[in-house]
Amino acid sequence: MDKIQEMLIKMLKRCKFFQDLDDNKLVEFANLFKLDIARENQAIIIEWHNVEYIYILKSWVLQAKKADGLKSIILWNAEKWETFWEMSFFYKQPAMASIVCVSPSADFWKISRADFEKFLEKNTEVKIKIWKIIKKREDENKRKLWWKISPSNLNKGQDENIDDIEINL
Repeated sequence: MDKIQEMLIKMLKRCKFFQDLDDNKLVEFANLFKLDIARENQAIIIEWHNVEYIYILKSWVLQAKKADGLKSIILWNAEKWETFWEMSFFYKQPAMASIVCVSPSADFWKISRADFEKFLEKNTEVKIKIWKIIKKREDENKRKLWWKISPSNLNKGQDENIDDIEINL
């Protein structure tokens, strides 16, 4: 195993989705990732566009920005070794914000949807774990947001149960 592969495996072990994979599966999975680079002010993900990769930031700084009229609102800074935009990827939903490089450059690994889905087909235990984590995140978000949703915000004739409200992450 080379140094780059070792670093990527170390990064994958920090991610909740992949931390329980045995070393052989981690090596197999790590081999599917491609190293990429972004330059300052380059958008890696554009708001409302489809997300076709899962990303793991290797170094430097990225920001999540959401359009607000003619200006942008900074939502958060991605940290080294952080996985980002996996929820839009898993749900096959457009990105809810843009990811922009704000340092002179940023290195990151990415895995395509096709490669990721092939891996999941062979590793159903990973697929099950991912969906359990996603379900838990959905439930947590619903609990955090339940008070923001009033019956007047719901469509007429729709059950007023919070579980019926779709939250896109």
